[in-house]
Amino acid sequence: MSFLGIDLGTGSLEVAIVDEDGHEQAVASVAYALETPRAGWAETLVQTWWRALTEAAARLPQALRREVKAIGLSGQMHGVVLTDASGNAVRPAMLWPDTRARSARRVARAAAESGRAGHGRSVAALDRAARAGVRAPIPTARGTRRCSSGSPSRTSGLRRLGRRMLPPACAALGSGLARDGDELLTTGTGGQIVVLAEHEPAAARGLHRYRAASDHWYRMAAMQNVGIALERARLAVVRVGRGL
Repeated sequence: MSFLGIDLGTGSLEVAIVDEDGHEQAVASVAYALETPRAGWAETLVQTWWRALTEAAARLPQALRREVKAIGLSGQMHGVVLTDASGNAVRPAMLWPDTRARSARRVARAAAESGRAGHGRSVAALDRAARAGVRAPIPTARGTRRCSSGSPSRTSGLRRLGRRMLPPACAALGSGLARDGDELLTTGTGGQIVVLAEHEPAAARGLHRYRAASDHWYRMAAMQNVGIALERARLAVVRVGRGL
């Protein structure tokens, strides 16, 4: 019996087939560009995600695909997909790095304050901010311990460590954070450093704090362009190596 995992990231989509013991049998990925038709905008056509999924799935061996009994799906960070009554997307998806709603300062403050009460409320406030940003005119022409994007890198990085190397808490929660001071670095399109704390951290400018699924808290520092910068650096090294 096999399982299919689909990881929809900001800059790529990855699929993997694993057996019932969690051993990877096949993996494939398809990258796509992050569209920025205006400064501060971050979008992707919903059709791009679907094409990436069908292309990546087609790269998996047909015999293994026939054995798949269940599908698991993980996605990138919060975004907004606006649809019509039939469920069809009416515009490109607005992604988490999008800053067009920056002028909606009330919503931004609400998101920051609700982060004290829980991540869910914060995400809801960010969604409201994104919808406020849609009111701007839309152009018709549209001008990317380590884990890697809410995203291919995060899940694949943990998967390749191997289930037996990770503590039970990591298998259950996916992070491996168990004790006060434990740290986790994730890099995808953006990047985050998370530090677990036994007690509520003091407020600090530029840092987020949330309640964990356990009785702990955690503090997070985040940047939007870590993966993008690393990918550009990688491409620059490749070009130098090829003498381009």
